[in-house]
Amino acid sequence: MADLSAWMKAGTETVMLPSGVQVRWEPTHVTELMLRGIMPGYLRSMALQFAGDGVTPSEMKGEDESNWKELVSLLIIEGVREVAMPESDEFEAIRLTPAQVNDADPRMPRVDLETLQHLVLHLRSPLEVNATSRMAQLEREYREAEERGADDDELAALRERNETKATEFARIISKEASSSLTGWAAFRDLGRSIVAGTASPDMAPAPVQSADHLGPGGRPRRRRRARHPADGTPNQGATAV
Repeated sequence: MADLSAWMKAGTETVMLPSGVQVRWEPTHVTELMLRGIMPGYLRSMALQFAGDGVTPSEMKGEDESNWKELVSLLIIEGVREVAMPESDEFEAIRLTPAQVNDADPRMPRVDLETLQHLVLHLRSPLEVNATSRMAQLEREYREAEERGADDDELAALRERNETKATEFARIISKEASSSLTGWAAFRDLGRSIVAGTASPDMAPAPVQSADHLGPGGRPRRRRRARHPADGTPNQGATAV
């Protein structure tokens, strides 16, 4: 019998979650679920808001908020195809249940659920999540080696490995973070947790602005037109600080 494993993996991406669990992830889209008839009728209105530019999650109340969370859970259930436990590359087919991805009481580490939520909402890409998780795994392995009393040669080799891998992963994270947020810019309220609501902190700090333009006391310097040195008339092409 032919080996169908490569075919079965087609269209999926292998992603390590923060806990070290790996999943085969198939990107899911609202319109695809609607066309396949998977989307329950009472979620269609919410799905159309999600796909377009409707209300933001922080504005939802009552039934809308409940439907929003159910929609996100459905996208996660359809996206996770296989799973491998930490320290193993043996994947098994799985279909998560609503109880396992219930935001109020998940049956998995909450950090993993939040990561899956970010994936379905395109706030983070599979490559970014995978690189971030693998970088954290390298650090865990180094700390474990220290705790068991590894000798200097082993620790030096681990440090060298981590530095090399960290450079590679950092490049991926930087590139993917930029493209993910830019590609999802049409969805409003990006800076907040999608499920938690208005009380959630921003996902990232505000960009740092250079202070070169500030005067004493942190106030902007007043700008004025430079005057021609000879006759005192304004020079339209220049400004002075």
